[in-house]
Amino acid sequence: MRPFIIFLLFCVLTSAAPMSAQGYFVGTFALGFPKYDALNDVINKFDQNQNQLLGKMDLLTGFEVGIGQYGPKTMMEAKYASIGARLNSKVPNNPIENSSVDYHYNYFNYSFGYRPFSKVYFTFGGGLNVGQISTRYSFGGDWIVTNTDYAASAEVFIDYAVPLKLKRKRNPYLLRIRPYYQQMVGELDITKFEALLNESPVSPTTKAITQNLSHGGVRVSLILPFGKDKKQPKQETTGVPANSR
Repeated sequence: MRPFIIFLLFCVLTSAAPMSAQGYFVGTFALGFPKYDALNDVINKFDQNQNQLLGKMDLLTGFEVGIGQYGPKTMMEAKYASIGARLNSKVPNNPIENSSVDYHYNYFNYSFGYRPFSKVYFTFGGGLNVGQISTRYSFGGDWIVTNTDYAASAEVFIDYAVPLKLKRKRNPYLLRIRPYYQQMVGELDITKFEALLNESPVSPTTKAITQNLSHGGVRVSLILPFGKDKKQPKQETTGVPANSR
């Protein structure tokens, strides 16, 4: 239901776009570079107490799929996205001591960008994201979910796309690179995550442990235009009709 709502919203918001706008499919690979100090402190405590080697959560990977539209001066997109990380520690010949920690942010995105140069695929803009954050861990057994919270975030970006020379003249395939920064609304309470992972006692006076999950990163996208490639008709350079010359 929610993907349909996002698609419908995209259609409504783009209905006023000029006829010259070009729709497309977009698929993206994302890399994020977070600084999750509180979360990494909890994981480091587990490593020390249990003689594990999970390490730090300092790299996020993810994907995006969706549809978009390039106008002469604008860009709009609606996408489903997921980004996160999984840390693993394996003990040779003793799988019962293996451990893993998993964090993911799954969300729907709507983005809008401005193109200052109509003949160049250079864009800057922003986006809104709404979705769900989850954290879980495993220590020699099944996954234990510690957080499942709704989340929202905003982001800003700048990108540049280059046409791929694949015999398309009017609507080329594009390879796009987009640095971005994603700002989360609020912070994630990881008190339960710490208590379960490290078997720490929790009482009404226990100080909450929170983590801001904002981060910066870069996305690499492949853009596939809708429809068949059609060569643009030649335009007359004078006001005299061609058949009257």
